[in-house]
Amino acid sequence: EKIGILQYKFKSPGRVNVPDRLVMSDGDVCFIEFKATGQEPTDAQIREHQRIIQQDIEVFVIDSKEAVDEFIAAFW
Repeated sequence: EKIGILQYKFKSPGRVNVPDRLVMSDGDVCFIEFKATGQEPTDAQIREHQRIIQQDIEVFVIDSKEAVDEFIAAFW
């Protein structure tokens, strides 16, 4: 938020496996799935990510502070 990125914890009642955060800045929107270091999304999460990606919305999987920094540098 310090650099102008809005992020909301995202929940979708009745729908499981949606990414953890909805992220917005300057008209750009994406989702972030946070995982513990070295962990990968489940197959069900990957399927849900693909549904979102098919709508031309990016989904990032972040598992470390370094990955957060890379996300910010690449996306904004």
